[in-house]
Amino acid sequence: MAPGATAGFFRVQTDRIFEPSGRLLKDTRLTKSSGGNPSDLTAFTSNSGELVIDDSSPTVSVASATATQVQPSVVTPVNVFDNVNNRVFRNNTDVILSFTATDTGLAGLDAPDAEDDLTIIQNGFEIPDAYYDIVSAVESGGVVTYTVKLIIPTTAPAGNYAIAATVQDRSGNVSPAAALGSFTIANEALATVELQGFTGATRDVTFVATGGMTKSWTKTVSFTASVGSVILEDVPAGTTSISAKTAWTLRSKVNAPFSTEGVGTATLTGAKKLLAGDINGDNVVNTFDYSILRFNFGTANPVGDITGDSGVATGDYNLQRVNFYKIGDAQ
Repeated sequence: MAPGATAGFFRVQTDRIFEPSGRLLKDTRLTKSSGGNPSDLTAFTSNSGELVIDDSSPTVSVASATATQVQPSVVTPVNVFDNVNNRVFRNNTDVILSFTATDTGLAGLDAPDAEDDLTIIQNGFEIPDAYYDIVSAVESGGVVTYTVKLIIPTTAPAGNYAIAATVQDRSGNVSPAAALGSFTIANEALATVELQGFTGATRDVTFVATGGMTKSWTKTVSFTASVGSVILEDVPAGTTSISAKTAWTLRSKVNAPFSTEGVGTATLTGAKKLLAGDINGDNVVNTFDYSILRFNFGTANPVGDITGDSGVATGDYNLQRVNFYKIGDAQ
């Protein structure tokens, strides 16, 4: 039959019956069964409905696609399809995928049937239901907006994940697979840092990973009671140690164990906290640092503000004095 609308009776199958190929079966049944007793789905007469013949496939909009994740030390969710920020963390926070689709054919898309009509694909393979949930499918003006929660397990291996999607319309026409974007799950480490005597809110901390390829990060870390945590992304394979230093402290270095999934930890607290007093950056507390502090004493110059309380005073001097002649760890 040619595409078009014909007087007839059309029913959409919604009880998840699939063809052997795996495609959802959409049929034209007019009866139902309850307890083995057949009955009509509705009373019907001539022209009470239309049988739609449609061979046009719907289209998924790649340009509309976003994928966001709430990440440590970032105020707003990060679009992980962004080429710059395309890292996904195994931090028990799901990736929220959103995109739109349209169908210019006669059948149209059936938003309430999204559970059956939508397929999410990862690296060429359909993602099992256990790893994603359809949050919503909302139709407006012929455009359906799909919101999908991608579940990132802590056991997800490192690598690149290319995400695609297909949808099918009421007539069973399936859209071409649309490549929505990709993100990377890479080795990462949770670094927890304690700054001796620090009472402020944030500090820039420079971290260095060694043991494999050396890599450094400078992160703005938020602190509560002198302790703060941050994720270090793309940690090189073979990393065995991570060090940390600020512009007011000596460097501290610890072993950084990693799980088989590529998730590591570096705990620079307690006996391994960052000791205060090095303000000239040579990783030693000595007279050069004292001279800088003395010159700025009584001012609000941040160079001498070891405690982070917005002033250079006796609290800063006392921290420097207790660590005089101490040397920080090697990078």
